[in-house]
Amino acid sequence: MTGVPAEESLADFWSPGLSQARLRALPPSPAAPPDLLLRLASPPAVEVRGKPLLDVLAPVYTQLAGSEPAED
Repeated sequence: MTGVPAEESLADFWSPGLSQARLRALPPSPAAPPDLLLRLASPPAVEVRGKPLLDVLAPVYTQLAGSEPAED
């Protein structure tokens, strides 16, 4: 085995590896609608009880995000 013995490197275990000047908080990302992924995907050819799959899944994504669905 090569390298420093474990007993000698325990103090370095929690060191960040990067200088703290390089560590910075990223700006918050802008709010996105919960069904954005569905909107970006091409419309599926699948229908559920005569409704497009997008119309069925959009309210579920909104509910999972914890917001109220938009009224049509």
